[in-house]
Order: sequence, then structure tokens, then C-alpha cells
Amino acid sequence: MTTTTAQTLLPQARSRASWLAWLLELIVVAAVAAALVRALGAEDLVRSAELTSFAGAVTVIACLVLALLALDANGLPIATTVRWAALAAVATAVLAAATGPLTMPSAAVAVGAFLLVACFGVLLALAAALTRDRLLAGALLLGSASLAATAPLWLGPIAERFAATNGLANALVAASPLTYLAVLANFDYLRATWFYEHSAIGSLRYVYPHELSLSVVYAFPLVAAAALRWLHRSKSRPAKEPRT
Repeated sequence: MTTTTAQTLLPQARSRASWLAWLLELIVVAAVAAALVRALGAEDLVRSAELTSFAGAVTVIACLVLALLALDANGLPIATTVRWAALAAVATAVLAAATGPLTMPSAAVAVGAFLLVACFGVLLALAAALTRDRLLAGALLLGSASLAATAPLWLGPIAERFAATNGLANALVAASPLTYLAVLANFDYLRATWFYEHSAIGSLRYVYPHELSLSVVYAFPLVAAAALRWLHRSKSRPAKEPRT
């Protein structure tokens, strides 16, 4: 085999290995999500495909977010982020389909899982570029995401104290990424048994934000990153010489 032939076949082999790794990741993540959802055993979460997709999406996103933190965020291209986001969407859809027919809400949750993982990946790369420290960027972003996701729990007593105005409760509900998945699944998760027992917000009046507005918020980092990359590539291309 000549050197030229080897150089031609090597990228093809790497591409096939990448897709095989992607499929293996899909199987592992879907299996872990299914096992954890079944281990929950809560009737509130396992009684329908929509609610199973909600719990499964939370599990899948958590697994992939931790996996993204293990990657080199400084060299995390948009294509890799999109691949991991697609993995989250497919794993969530497979998990929902395994419990029954795939409905529109469960398909919407799969799209939401894609946007959330893509949003996290883009913000992780941005934080790593700004701090120039991958571990610090990952810790800051994971901490911020965890605080936002659990805001209805640990800020619930403050919202209860100011229950006369619904603005604070609505803001806390909207700030949690769990709310985005719950809205897509048509699932009032804050009034599910576990959340109702551990969060004061479940007993208050609140309004879930519209899924379209939340989709725009979570899609913005990926769209902005893709647009900036396209602008950078278009400017870096050499200008064509005019024909004589």
C-alpha cells in the first residue's frame, strides 16, 4: 500500500470508527437511562410515554453533560457538540418508544434534549475559551446548570414568602431546564409526588412559560456559534481573482 493510498483511507477509517463509537454511546446511554427510569419506580414518572420521556431525557442529558466535561472543551468543535446533542435526542426518543407509541410530546422532548445538550456544549467551549482553564470552565458551568435546574427546590421557601406576587415563582420555574422538558412533555412536574413534597412552589400559583420562547432561548447559543463560524470561514476564504 502506497503512502498516498494510506493517507486517503485513514480519514475514512476514522470516520467509520467515529460512527461506531457514536452507536455504542447511543446503546450505553439508552440502557443506563432505561435502567434508572425503571429504578425510580414512581408511578408519576412511568405511567405514560410522555412522562417516561421526561425522566429519560433528564437522565440522558445528565449522562452526556458529564461526558462532555470529560472532553477537551478547548477543542470542542460545533460538529462534535451537534453529534452529542443528536445522541441525546435519539436516546430519548428510543427510550420513549420502548414504553409505547412515540407521540408528539415525547418527540418534542427529544428535540428539547438536543437543544439542551447543544446549548451546554457551546457554553462549555465558550467558558473554556474565556477562562483558559477546562476544569474551571466545566466546574463553573456544571455548578450553574445544577443550581438553575434545582432552583424550584432550594429557592422555593423564598418564593413562598413572597407568594402575594407570582413573578418570583414564575421566574424560578422558567429558570430550570427541567421546566423546558416538562412543558414539552405536558407534564406538571412540580406537582408530581416527589417535587410536591420537597418544593414549596408546587403549592403556589405559577404559570409555565411557552415552549416556543424556551426553545428560542436554548437554541440561541448553537445558532449564534454556527453563524459566527460561517462568518469566520467566509472571511478567511481567499478572494477569487477577477477573470481577465
